[in-house]
Amino acid sequence: MIGQVVYKSFSTNPDYFVLCEKGVVRVVQRETTSDHEIGEFVQLHGALKRNVLYASSVELLSDEKEREAQKEAAVWTEALLIGRDFDALVEAPALEKMKPVFRQAAEALERAVIGMQPILVRFDEDADGITSALYLQSLVEHYIEKSGLPYPHSFFKAFQSEAPIFEKKHLQHLEAVASDFAREPLVVLLDHGGNEESFPALKAAKALGWDLMLVDHHPPFQDSLALFDVAVHPAQHGGSSAENTGLLMYHVASAVFAAPASWAHFAMQGDRSPYALKKFFKEPIVLDYASLQNWPLKKYRALLSDKNQVDVLYQRCLRLREESVREAFKRRNVQLFGSVNVQWLDISYLKSDYPPKGGVVQGLHEHVENEGPLVTVGFDKERVIFRANAGAEEAGFKANAWISDLKKRPGIVASGGGHARAASMRLKPGKLNAARSWLEERFKKVFGPGSQS
Repeated sequence: MIGQVVYKSFSTNPDYFVLCEKGVVRVVQRETTSDHEIGEFVQLHGALKRNVLYASSVELLSDEKEREAQKEAAVWTEALLIGRDFDALVEAPALEKMKPVFRQAAEALERAVIGMQPILVRFDEDADGITSALYLQSLVEHYIEKSGLPYPHSFFKAFQSEAPIFEKKHLQHLEAVASDFAREPLVVLLDHGGNEESFPALKAAKALGWDLMLVDHHPPFQDSLALFDVAVHPAQHGGSSAENTGLLMYHVASAVFAAPASWAHFAMQGDRSPYALKKFFKEPIVLDYASLQNWPLKKYRALLSDKNQVDVLYQRCLRLREESVREAFKRRNVQLFGSVNVQWLDISYLKSDYPPKGGVVQGLHEHVENEGPLVTVGFDKERVIFRANAGAEEAGFKANAWISDLKKRPGIVASGGGHARAASMRLKPGKLNAARSWLEERFKKVFGPGSQS
């Protein structure tokens, strides 16, 4: 039997996993002594019992035979791929255009399983990121079961991200995890990582020989996107941030199996996508609350399947959120710039974990967002958080664009980005007053002279 070594154990006389005409077979060396490299083609002899070959001979192929085997390996791989037709969950032109990209991403994950490649996932710590990771994990689990491949579940590892940026410290963490494996990983970034601040760490990851996949909907940095082997991003196909990550991952998963639509609905509601259905209002709030505990994916999945637990946690969240909004409303400072109200909230008084500071700003904003064009600005000495309604955006406010402009002023912004109506930025030490002064001048310039409301 001819096979290609796709993985091997850490040993002076290693066991192998080989791709062959029978799929992926484990090769146990008892009577033989060899140490071939991953990617090499070998001639195998021995007793095959189920998916294990007890080798009596493992010999490297000649160059001529290897060229022939490479063609066969492509055929073996294609035979193992699983695909299915699927319809878009919502009517969005970008989703129809992205069907080939969804299939490309699904196949990249399937090929990782076939090749015994570790899959390391980082996902954002909100409903959109969590549901995206659940779809990805479910795709891999379904494919393993359906294909019968011997891919160990320990080769799939998912980590919750605490920031919208893929930084050097995150790279170093994944590098330590990857050191446990005999081959370089496929790293998947969900709902973050396509921005300019992530570029240095992404470039370093490529230098390590890693395969990179992005599924995201935040405004991208083209140089960062170019570093990904697979980039699933609506901006490349005429879409926008409305096609959020959970919705995108639903379609990637649907290219392999009948994925549950409910998680995508939770993600759309959590990210306030225009495609969201308001009836799915509890689960996004509960997921944001649970994310503070940094649970493993199986626990998030169990939560979403337990309606009673969702109801209990939702009532707890609702009380805490209502209390936080009442207090924030007392502390806000409102200015009128032209026809646009800007409510400022110093969030440095917040000490509890829930609601998080961004959640308090969001809650305050929602409390009065139907009263005309409105921008809510939450701030402390480390960050500024923006929320805006449609009226403010129509009047000329775009949070991500304003952050980009402020970045051009050296020494104020450490990092930042997001969407037109929801974004945030981290400040360099001691730069809050400079940031606030710049914002007030920009509000005056765009909307008109300011006055206390």
